Amino acid sequence: MRKTKVSINSKSKYCKFLRPEKMKRKNSFTYLVALLVGLTMFVSCGQAPQSSDIVQKEQQEKILAEGSAQVGMPAIKNFRERKIVKDLYELRDQNGLVTYTYIFSEYTGKYTYLGETIGYGIPYATQF
Repeated sequence: MRKTKVSINSKSKYCKFLRPEKMKRKNSFTYLVALLVGLTMFVSCGQAPQSSDIVQKEQQEKILAEGSAQVGMPAIKNFRERKIVKDLYELRDQNGLVTYTYIFSEYTGKYTYLGETIGYGIPYATQF
């Protein structure tokens, strides 16, 4: 039996996976990517510095909590204004409701007719 020496041509397209220089580059690239991903995860887990809005919000909450503790809530028992707003909302909900609007002039001392309007005036900031 005769032994033959098999030589592998490193430039052959079929033996690219056997070239050690390619394997070293591939391994070092994999380690580099893994290191970058690990560093990114480590850095992103830290707390972000607080903005001035967050600091101001926390201070405002402390002040309001202290004010509520010292003063407390008003002792409202009859809720008169809320009842009036409720009545106005119910009156405004009627079909065919027409009101007449006038303006009083302090200069002439007379009322000036503006026309027919719908409903009763409630300030926009009123909440029910």
